[in-house]
This record gives sequence, C-alpha cells and structure tokens, in this order.
Amino acid sequence: MADTIGTAEPAGPFPARGYDPRVDPAHAHLRAYLAAVAALPGGELHESGGLRWCQTSIAWPMFNGAIASPDAGDCGAAGPVAASLAGAGLPWFLWVLPDTPADVMEGAARAGAFEFDRQAPWMEARIAELDDPEPPAGVTIEEVTDEAGYRLWAATLREIYEFPALGEAAWVKPAELLAWRDVPWRQWIAFADGEPAGVTLLYCGGGVAGLFGVGTKPSMRRRGIGRLVTLLPLKESGEELAGFFATPDGEALYRGLGFETRGWVSRWLGGLPDPGALDRARGGNP
Repeated sequence: MADTIGTAEPAGPFPARGYDPRVDPAHAHLRAYLAAVAALPGGELHESGGLRWCQTSIAWPMFNGAIASPDAGDCGAAGPVAASLAGAGLPWFLWVLPDTPADVMEGAARAGAFEFDRQAPWMEARIAELDDPEPPAGVTIEEVTDEAGYRLWAATLREIYEFPALGEAAWVKPAELLAWRDVPWRQWIAFADGEPAGVTLLYCGGGVAGLFGVGTKPSMRRRGIGRLVTLLPLKESGEELAGFFATPDGEALYRGLGFETRGWVSRWLGGLPDPGALDRARGGNP
C-alpha cells in the first residue's frame, strides 16, 4: 500500500484504463449509488466541477457523500462541496479512488473529514463465471419485502458490525420513506437453524451489480453463509459484472469465489461527533 492516498499506483494486475468515470466500473457504480440515494424522498443530487454529491435527511454517512471525477482537481469546487456536506450537520463520506485528485481530499480535510478506511480492495468478477449458490445444511435465505423484514435486516447488520443504534435506524429509513416498497436496492437475510445469521444488500447501477453490508454473525461463520449471501444476489442481479469493495479479510473469501482485486476504494468520514463509534462498521465482512 502506498502512503499517499490518491496519487499512488495501485499494486497488482490492474488494467490500463485510467479509471475514466465513463467506463470504469468503480466510478460508474459509486456515482450511480449516490444518485439512487439522492432520489430518496427529501434527497438532493448536485454536480459541480467534476464532483457529484448527495445529501439526505438520514444521519448516516452511506446516505450523504461525494465522489470526484479524475479531472476535478484544482477546479475550486472541492472546498465548497465539502463545506456544504459538513454544514448539513450529518455524517458523510468522500469516496476516494486511485485517481481522485489531491485537491479533493485536501478540501475534505479542511472540512474536518479524515481517512476512515484505507484502500479497501475493489473486487470484480464476471457473474456468469461464478458458481451457483447452494444453501448449506440448516441455512435458508429470504429476500426482504416488508417493514418487519427491513427492520430485522438492519438489526442484524448492527449486531454483526456493532455500530450504534443510529446506524440501525438509518438503514431502516430509506424503506420507511418509500412506504416499504420500491426501494432502489434489494436486501436478503440468511437464517441458520431459524435464527438470523447473515445479511446482504444488492445495488445495481452503472452496469455493475454491487454488494453493501455483507456480513455474518461471528458465531455463524465458517458455515458457508458468507458465500451464500455473496453469490445468490449476484446471480439474481441480471448484470454481467459484479464489483464492490471489501475488507482485507473479506478479500480472501472473494478471491476464493473467483473475484479479482482490480483497484481500491477509500472513504473519508466527516460530520460524525464520535468517529470511534463507526470503527467496526466498514462493510464487506464475510
């Protein structure tokens, strides 16, 4: 790993595609995700100087944030965008990729943001080349379709990642705002011996099927649940390409499933009075 975020060459067999946001899966997917979040009732989407950012009323950083195009540096927009996000008084993320201009991160730092997770591996695979999911013995999986399901999904995610109650309420809020229907992503809960054991969320955007909030309860691991909650949503996505960021520990699981590390994604966190409360909530836990 390089010491300087945003200026280093990523290690490994990455394609020479320059992370053009028009064609790069990571850029395209995350930009689409911000647009989907902004489309929630009360949300806003903005574009300025190569930056895209969204703001909602939801007090959780996955629902407020920004991403920059590679040509956004020194355009003068980075500081005002970060200040706007900080001024809303809600937690927010700046999504950083290998070609994010240093000027953008400097603007986030001036607004009080800091590097929350460093160069989380960006994993990609052709979905047709992945194995079909097979539920392990004693394990079932159900897609969330109603209020009870959304609430159970959020409660299970909180238990897995040990984040505060604020996060659980935030993950319920999108479905609540939409009257429990037409949510812009799909969610599943895996049950082991009848008890909630794992969760996953599928968001399709920018031509990529991506996963957020993948996790298994510690007591339920090494039973194939992580494999199930990864493969089943992707096979149901209808997309050709899967792509998402993972924890370093999760990277080994995904490589075993046929994924390749094709880059990295860092997140800078701003607007949270107690940053340590989110230390465990980093996504991608198998």
